Amino acid sequence: MTTFQVDQAPADALFNLMARYKADTFDKKVDLGVGAYRDNNGKPVVLPSVKKAEYYLIEDPEANHEYLPIAGNASFIKAAAKLIFGDSKDVSQIASVQTLSGTGANHLGAVFLHKYPPRVILPTLSTFQTPPGPTTIIFITMPD
Repeated sequence: MTTFQVDQAPADALFNLMARYKADTFDKKVDLGVGAYRDNNGKPVVLPSVKKAEYYLIEDPEANHEYLPIAGNASFIKAAAKLIFGDSKDVSQIASVQTLSGTGANHLGAVFLHKYPPRVILPTLSTFQTPPGPTTIIFITMPD
């Protein structure tokens, strides 16, 4: 228990990996953690594609920081669905929303599934560890 009488959450594997990477003195180590690319000196690298996107945003007189519609940017969502499912699928038959992040998407999905429970949940294989909170806080039982 902590000072506030709250159980300590289990250690996060990714943060543990990052701490071990920082502590490692091997000069040829490679950071394979999630979230940022770095150069040989450990400095963050902005990818050319990101620089190009930023340039277009700056140059576009229509670009702004207004809130998106509740479900997100419709043209972005449609393009993302085509990218993921290909041209062989009718993307109008796929329900999609734009979310703030991976864990944010998991939380939003868990809230939806709690309110409109399906008969079967088919979880995907994650490429990274996500906190259990989005499903356990909403009281959804996921199959193993």
